[in-house]
Amino acid sequence: MAPKVKVVVSVDDEHVDKMSEVVKACRAAGLSVERSLESLGTITGSIESSELGKLNRVEGISNVEQSADYQLPPPQDDLQ
Repeated sequence: MAPKVKVVVSVDDEHVDKMSEVVKACRAAGLSVERSLESLGTITGSIESSELGKLNRVEGISNVEQSADYQLPPPQDDLQ
């Protein structure tokens, strides 16, 4: 089993009005959908790294980007 990666999926402008269909196709490609943000044309979720190719081939997807987690240092830290 490949490790899961968090992704942000951009939906092209021509498919934003069909967002529910794009989300369904993303799920079929292996994406565990966390959020569907129609107003932004994005879908967030996680997928096994070995399945990223399937997600890139979903009709209506313009870009798939792996998201990164950021942790800010505590306020009392010298970096602040």
